[in-house]
Amino acid sequence: MTRLPDRRSICIVRQQNFYELPLRREAEAFRDAGFDVHVILMAGDEKSGSAATDGVTIHRVPGRRVRGGVLRYLWDYVAFFVTVSAVLTWLQVKERFDVIQVNTMPDALVFTTLLPRLMGATVTVFMKEPTPELYETIYGNRKAFRLLAAVEQWAIGYAQAAFTVTEELKQRYIERGARREKITVVLNGPDGRNLLDHKREACVPDPAFFTIVCNGTIEDRYGHATLMQATDIARRTEPRIRVRITGDGNAVGVLEQMISDLHLEEHVSFLGWLPIDDLVCELSRADAGIIPMEASPYSHLIHTNKMYDYTLFGKPVIASRLRSVEEYFDDSSVCFFTPGDPQSLADSMIRLAADRDLGQSLATKAQHLLDSKFGWEHQSRILVDTTIEAMTR
Repeated sequence: MTRLPDRRSICIVRQQNFYELPLRREAEAFRDAGFDVHVILMAGDEKSGSAATDGVTIHRVPGRRVRGGVLRYLWDYVAFFVTVSAVLTWLQVKERFDVIQVNTMPDALVFTTLLPRLMGATVTVFMKEPTPELYETIYGNRKAFRLLAAVEQWAIGYAQAAFTVTEELKQRYIERGARREKITVVLNGPDGRNLLDHKREACVPDPAFFTIVCNGTIEDRYGHATLMQATDIARRTEPRIRVRITGDGNAVGVLEQMISDLHLEEHVSFLGWLPIDDLVCELSRADAGIIPMEASPYSHLIHTNKMYDYTLFGKPVIASRLRSVEEYFDDSSVCFFTPGDPQSLADSMIRLAADRDLGQSLATKAQHLLDSKFGWEHQSRILVDTTIEAMTR
């Protein structure tokens, strides 16, 4: 990773209620490369204000992301846009940032940097999700597709460098008009320091069961309904299977109702949103991790962070066979199943429960890929070096 001869500064903007792990790993990558690092995010349940955390200055501005309909999302986006435009301009006058990185969504958030850019800041944008395809997947129509695609392209065109999370998503941006040389792929590889430091010796798998963990946002598109149906099938052949689900989202009520309706209380535990120490314990105690993502215009373009987290913890991964995943992993490193097919998923669960050696082989191969090229040690170099290159153009 390139280190700077003189101290430089960067500000990362993210519309989120908390200092999430993906944001933290990016901030700390720049910190380790010699940058003074600032982060702007929503205060959420915290008090507004600025404070240092592990060498990174966090600026929490008033606001909270609340799940809801289109109008609620628009209100949150507009309110945060106005607030950040003012705060970022004030900080630019005070701190003289060399770089401002805006993490979407929304894609339009990059335009909060207009005045700081005129003052000399280099602007980059990290686009982690395809907004037009996400809207189509959530709302089942393409009414806003062309507008969202236009905003996406304006954002890429405005920024001096753009990052995204898969080659498939990069190609989609290019197909819609973006310049290939402007977009760099940085995978969602985890920074082990942010997870493994929380491991506890008491958190180990229970040999009496085959425990599968599924953590993260709970929405229809993430396939929890398919997972419940598959668990109902799999338990009849392999009663040792236990599924532990953590997280929060709009589909929590549906998930809890399915657990009750299918009488899965003995086999499925829903734990809600967990603090990092408890989540790491759950990951450590699992025998496998699962990503039951439904196939959609959105899911074929992205990677989930938890896929890499499971690999980091040495767990075999059960995942939907999606184009974006198959581009990087094959059947020797991931146990694939057909998206949206409970029987196919049940077969994969039973297969791993019955063959621990297979699970170990999958985990070892995936770990090798993480260590050799997909992990954060490698991806962070791409992020930092490309940013420095953008600064010098």
